[in-house]
Amino acid sequence: NKSKKVKKINQNGSLIKKILFISQPHKKLQYKLSKLFGIENYFGFSEYNVVNNILKNIDLNIINFFIKLHPNEKPDKFNIFKKKKISILSKISKDQIIKKFDLIIGMDSMLLLELYLMGGKVLSVRPNPKNFFYGNRLKVFPIIEKINNFDDLKKIVNNYKTRKISFKKKGITNIIKKLAK
Repeated sequence: NKSKKVKKINQNGSLIKKILFISQPHKKLQYKLSKLFGIENYFGFSEYNVVNNILKNIDLNIINFFIKLHPNEKPDKFNIFKKKKISILSKISKDQIIKKFDLIIGMDSMLLLELYLMGGKVLSVRPNPKNFFYGNRLKVFPIIEKINNFDDLKKIVNNYKTRKISFKKKGITNIIKKLAK
């Protein structure tokens, strides 16, 4: 029963209704790097790896999942997920993103940093990263290699809500240590 599942999430102290994934054209860029310069596996992951990781760990009957396209991406890019309940957004303001979404997930977009500074609950997911992301240096919000289960997402959102962890002051290692307690 859908309402019982939503209630259960509420009882656990976390209500995540809407998640936004900020896409980037990593796969297309990787293809160009490989073809033009012989650079293989520059990122270590693609946007498809991250979306698949998210979808494996959320219930689309409870969570509304949205993908915001990068300006260089075509509207049909994520048609492989057509059968799933996913909404594709091409244009949405930063203010609307902050107001509308309970959690914003991306990879290494500067938009993640901007949204965090504007008050967004931001998470960077970078499986097997091979390159540098400024978010790593700044250590302002959680950066993980993969989502293991929905509880991971609930803990991150709860920690934003309760301010148990100040992401502005702590690195991801300290965050993980606190979550383990």
